[in-house]
Amino acid sequence: MMARSGLSMALIEKIMQCVTLVSFFFLLNGTICGNLKPSRGLRQGDHLSPYLFLVCADGLSSLLNKAVFDKRISCFKCNRTNPTISHLFFADDSLLLLKASSDDCLAICNILDVYAKASSQLCVSKDAGGIGFRDLAVFNRALLAKQCWRLVTNMCSFGARVLMSCYFPTSSFLEVNHGASESFIWRSFLWGRDILLAGSKWRIRDGRSVSVYNDR
Repeated sequence: MMARSGLSMALIEKIMQCVTLVSFFFLLNGTICGNLKPSRGLRQGDHLSPYLFLVCADGLSSLLNKAVFDKRISCFKCNRTNPTISHLFFADDSLLLLKASSDDCLAICNILDVYAKASSQLCVSKDAGGIGFRDLAVFNRALLAKQCWRLVTNMCSFGARVLMSCYFPTSSFLEVNHGASESFIWRSFLWGRDILLAGSKWRIRDGRSVSVYNDR
């Protein structure tokens, strides 16, 4: 990525030496002691770390700008006279602004795949030396499962009562089957329920809620 950004090989080699040969000493009561060599490269707070992050962020920004130029993604405009905005970066936060369409989402996924292959750090956690981008598909499934768990454990909430009156007035959320006319939100809840059931266990306790003929 640094070579694609136009940096000379001599400069790239010096930067990589700073990353791979870094070591830390400790100042204890005015005496320098210890020698720590990190196994995961530079950490946050190092003087070189922000500059390397800018190189990575500039690579992602270039990919997004190229997609806008090729009209593969749409931009955001407050009005006709304002400039278009496709993305905003601040520190380690990234905000993407695009049209809510399948074509734009597919283009963004392709851009992130290219960026992940170039940086090898897209979905690696910050603790493991990456930049902490989330896997959107896994993150979406986790959020759905979390909302389903809230629905199971808090049936007195307003949202749970609304869903119960519409989709499962005579059964429980864990037992309701798919219907003929379901909204996208409800289908998403049922999908999240399957994820929740795959990772959950059933405690029999006193057995009063067990149906001998239906439960497995």
